[in-house]
Amino acid sequence: MAKFRNIIVHDYAEIDPEILLVIIKENLSDLKAIFKWFKEYID
Repeated sequence: MAKFRNIIVHDYAEIDPEILLVIIKENLSDLKAIFKWFKEYID
């Protein structure tokens, strides 16, 4: 996920939607943990 974040933040390359979908599917637990942290922080 960190490498993917760098691509998005620094615009190193155009993002291919198919690759994006694979990254999301393979890292779903990471995304859930991030969203859980955000929710707890907001609450």
